[in-house]
Amino acid sequence: MSFQIGNSKGTIGYNYYRTTIYKNQYQNTIDNSRYIKVPYTLRTNEPNITFLDHDYIAKNISIVRKIHVVDGVDYDATLLIEHESTTNKAHPLFVCLLLKSGNSRTSIDDIIESKSDTDLVLNEYITSEKAIYYDNLFVKKSTVVIFTTPIFVASTFRELRSGGLYIAPYSEMFSTITVEPILGGSIIEGFQEGVTQMAGYCTPISETDPTITDAANIMLDANSGLIKNQTTDATLNTAMNFFGFFVLMLFAVFATPPAYKFFLLELVMDNETFDAQKKLNRMNAVDIATSVIMFIFSFSFINYGIASASTISLLIGFYIFIYFLASLIVLQYQRIFNETEYLEQFGKGSYMPSFKNIRNDLGGLIYDNVVELFLRKSDNETQPIKYSSGWVFLVVIYLCLYFTLYATGSLQSPKSFSFISIQFVIFFISWYLAILIIHFWIVYNKTNVAKAPSPPSTNVQPPIATTTTTS
Repeated sequence: MSFQIGNSKGTIGYNYYRTTIYKNQYQNTIDNSRYIKVPYTLRTNEPNITFLDHDYIAKNISIVRKIHVVDGVDYDATLLIEHESTTNKAHPLFVCLLLKSGNSRTSIDDIIESKSDTDLVLNEYITSEKAIYYDNLFVKKSTVVIFTTPIFVASTFRELRSGGLYIAPYSEMFSTITVEPILGGSIIEGFQEGVTQMAGYCTPISETDPTITDAANIMLDANSGLIKNQTTDATLNTAMNFFGFFVLMLFAVFATPPAYKFFLLELVMDNETFDAQKKLNRMNAVDIATSVIMFIFSFSFINYGIASASTISLLIGFYIFIYFLASLIVLQYQRIFNETEYLEQFGKGSYMPSFKNIRNDLGGLIYDNVVELFLRKSDNETQPIKYSSGWVFLVVIYLCLYFTLYATGSLQSPKSFSFISIQFVIFFISWYLAILIIHFWIVYNKTNVAKAPSPPSTNVQPPIATTTTTS
């Protein structure tokens, strides 16, 4: 399905004034993410887009893979500009500028290379007279506008990704509109007549131009709709974060103990050749390994959120860490105040294990679970060791998780693989899931064997002879 350029039914105005893209502000680059994302330095009192009686201000610029198909238009990539309305931030606007590889070098090429600060004036490159717009209902409600005349650049585009933005590639309810510049005089920053409140903004520090640190002021009315919307959004965000924290605590208190027993403890108890103390030793090793993985998992999200300026990743990391601490407190509380009940799970009477006799079994945990992926013990005396296909589950699960996160833009490129990277953590998650599948498969087979009916007996007793006496 493709868009067709028809007769215009409306107008959209644009003004992408000169702005500076700073190399130290990139959230994503081609090298580490296979797409570009960088903030658009804005002037809060000068809209970039005027459309449907609303003014929009640019927030971010992304260069991503080709999204739409427009009849008669050939292009290679999309320069996607995310805007927010000055009156309704819940309904964003996305403007798609089409990029075509050619011989004309522009400042857009400098942004793609992301090696230096770049002065960008998109007004100089936009030549579209018509655009297509539609309501994007793919994930959240927004408006998408496609400027239909490509901008020629010198860069070539290979293996670009979507950048994690959910833009529907097509909608049957679309319209063609006229594109017009709304270029005005340059804005004078400082005191303006008729304004009673003044708000300052921070100007990014350039590594090559120290004069950029000069202070600047933007005039903003305290009673404006923009200020009211910002206050409302901040209140809602605070309320949602508090609600999320509350739900997280409830989950840690009520759901963690049964989940811990079902997904971890029962796997250890399935080791029938272990005595009670060895099972306790193994459970202690499981606790240590799980704690390390949870800590690395939370830290990897926090590290990624800081490095890429991703608020969502940062919040996820903090939520995971808070949940980990809450779960640790809940589980330790049960062990301290219900020590006998906890130990009786491993053995009773003379076989009761003791915390005093715990030995480090972390090496045995790793060794046994590595072997379990390839070989497993069997009850068959003629073949005590059987081949296990657990490593296949490990590979399949890891690839599914990795490419799912990588395709949605949640991961950096493989070059960033390290012991604190999300890729490293999902390897351990995949490893655990593979062991879990093997465990349930063994339990399922044992259950079926136990339920199987016994064969009929072949030892049939002969009938007892009876005699009848007559008198």
